[in-house]
Amino acid sequence: MESEWAHEELIRKQKQDLTSVNVELRWKSLECGITEISKRVRKDLCDEFKRDKQEALEKLQDIQIKLNDAEQQVEEAVAKLEKERLHHAESEKRHRELMVQMNEYVVEQGRITEHWKTCFSQLASLANGAIENVPKLLVDDESAMSIFNPPKGIEAFLNHYKKLMEEMKNVMVRAQDN
Repeated sequence: MESEWAHEELIRKQKQDLTSVNVELRWKSLECGITEISKRVRKDLCDEFKRDKQEALEKLQDIQIKLNDAEQQVEEAVAKLEKERLHHAESEKRHRELMVQMNEYVVEQGRITEHWKTCFSQLASLANGAIENVPKLLVDDESAMSIFNPPKGIEAFLNHYKKLMEEMKNVMVRAQDN
């Protein structure tokens, strides 16, 4: 009986040891499972992080390219504006020079106009004097010629000149009336 009891005790002890080993193995299996799950999760997280990092880097490169393009466009626009500003300044300078030349031309034309007005006035005065004096001289010459009996050519010239004088007087009267 004692051996039975010892045998039962041994079996119970072995059962306890087996149960204890079984529990321990379950815990170790669970730990291994958790560790494996943890490794998989960590790997998945690392892979996801790498993908996110790669996407972020690609977006950053795209943004950098767009930024470089925008900077280049701004530089080109600034250069174009500077060129247009210089062209505008040059055009303004040319305009001012033309205005000065134009003013000088206008002054010169004013002087020329005054010169010709003066010349015309003097010519008109001379012509008016001739118009007023020639008839008197013609009358004097005519009275002197009737005594001498002038040639027909001179008489025709004097008659033609009288006719021209009448026409000039009429033109001057019409010009004064207008």
